[in-house]
Amino acid sequence: MNVRPARRLSIGSELVENPVPVSTILTQRNPVKSKPTKETRGSNPFLVQECPLFPQHAVFVLGGGPSLSDFDFDMLRSKFVIGCNDAYQLGKEIVDVVFWGDWSWWSIHKKRVIEQYDGLVVTNHPKGRKNEVSSTGVKWMKRLSVGVSNQDGILSWNTNSGAAAINLALLFSARVVILLGFDMKLSTKDGSANWHPNEVSPPRASSYVRFLKNFLKIRDELPIKFPGTDIINANTDSAMEIFPKMDRERALSCY
Repeated sequence: MNVRPARRLSIGSELVENPVPVSTILTQRNPVKSKPTKETRGSNPFLVQECPLFPQHAVFVLGGGPSLSDFDFDMLRSKFVIGCNDAYQLGKEIVDVVFWGDWSWWSIHKKRVIEQYDGLVVTNHPKGRKNEVSSTGVKWMKRLSVGVSNQDGILSWNTNSGAAAINLALLFSARVVILLGFDMKLSTKDGSANWHPNEVSPPRASSYVRFLKNFLKIRDELPIKFPGTDIINANTDSAMEIFPKMDRERALSCY
């Protein structure tokens, strides 16, 4: 059973009851673990082997990478999850909040999102306000091009939905953000770009160069805008060597 948040988040020009909590909700959904006296790392200094602090304030961000093709999403039922784009198909029992930022994607999926998903949906696409997406229940936030926003109602884009979803997790008061499906490369098995069918335009190998450049901006601004917050990439095979990595199974057991 999902517990919903009590925190109020300012989205756009209105205050919206956030249907998915971080401090009060996550304490209930994720029991507090004992804090390690020292963070232990193995032979790879970038690989986190022990659980960092604040597991009770963890938010999982679900990307679209093909590493999730065989993932059992039911393992996320007790977690607080923000999913990108097609993640709405998993339902709000698994995905608490859905973020989308590409208008071409919304044009294709709008009807299905409205009919199939009744959780919180957020966008920061500039057309959102002009086209009144709020009439569909979608909450619109002002778009900041790059970096990290620490202001309610403003969400950084950084050229891709996954990066924007990370910023959204930070605005939900996350102390630890765990990334799933942030492969930043095509599948070595079949060349696929996503764990789900992509009806818009799947990323090409060259797309990831642009994506990675802006993830660097998130890393650099994180300690300034959100001091004391960690971002963990739960895919040891990811091509993104920007945030500390942790084995996926380990991350799921930690948080």
